Amino acid sequence: MKRFFAMLLAVCMTFCACAFAEEDGTDLSYVDVKERGALRVGMDKAYAPFCFVDETNEYTGFDVDFAYAICDALGVELEVVPIEWKNARSALEDGSVDMLLCGFAQADNEDMLRVSFPYIESGTALVVKGDSAVSAMADMAGKTLGLREGSCEADVLNENKELYQVLSAAYSFPTAYELLNAVETGSVDGALVDRLVAEYRIAQGANLKFVGEPEAVWELTAAFAPQSEALWSAVNDAMVTLAFNGVLSDIASDWFGSDITVLAGYLVALEETEEGE
Repeated sequence: MKRFFAMLLAVCMTFCACAFAEEDGTDLSYVDVKERGALRVGMDKAYAPFCFVDETNEYTGFDVDFAYAICDALGVELEVVPIEWKNARSALEDGSVDMLLCGFAQADNEDMLRVSFPYIESGTALVVKGDSAVSAMADMAGKTLGLREGSCEADVLNENKELYQVLSAAYSFPTAYELLNAVETGSVDGALVDRLVAEYRIAQGANLKFVGEPEAVWELTAAFAPQSEALWSAVNDAMVTLAFNGVLSDIASDWFGSDITVLAGYLVALEETEEGE
C-alpha cells in the first residue's frame, strides 16, 4: 500500500510538471490532444489479438481496449489510425498520429522515439505449418522464411547467424495476417513472428505450430515522437493508474486468459531499485 501511494504521488508530480511546461509554451503535445478531444493512436489493423477489424467492421483487440482505457483516463476520445507497420515512425514524425501501440517493442525504438513504461511482454517465435517436418532450427536449412515488414523480427534474424546463413531466402509481408497465411498455404516454410500473435491465430484453428523456444523476448510499449514529452508523460500517468486499479489486468485476462501484464511489477521493481540507491 505504501508503494501504491508513493507511485500515485509520483504521477501527480509528473502531471503538474508537464502542465507547467505546456503553459510555458515548450511542449503543447498534450494540450493539442485535449483541445482536439481525441487521441490518434496508430495501429496495425491486421495484428490480432492486439488490433483487428471484427465482424461488425469495428476495431477491436487488446491494444484497442487498452487505448480506450487510456483515453478514458485522459478524458478524450480514441481515434484508431490504421497504418502499415513499416510506416509507423513516419506517421509519428509527420504528425498523422499522436502515439503508437500494437506490438511496439522497445527494441524497435533504436533511440529514435520516446517510449512508455512497458506494459506487456511477448517474444519472437519461429512458426511453421502444423504438418511441417521442421522440428528444430537446424531443419530450416535450405528453406524460406517470412517476416512482417518493419518489425523487429528482421533484427532477430540478422542476429541469429545460425538461422540466417542456412536459409534459401527471406521475404517480407506487409502484415502478420498475410505472413501467417503464407505459412499455412506453404508460400514460405516458416515465419518469425510475435509469439502472442501466433498463439492467438493457432487458438482460432490455424494449422501452425511453434518450433523451439522464443528467439527473443520483448517488452511492449507505447511510442511517441521525441518532442511529445507532455503527452508521453500524461499517457504514462494514465498507464500507472490502470496498472494499479486492475483495469489493465482485466483487459489482459479478457484477451489472453490470464494477467500477463508486466507494468505493475516493473514499477514496483523500479521503486525498489531507486530506494536502494
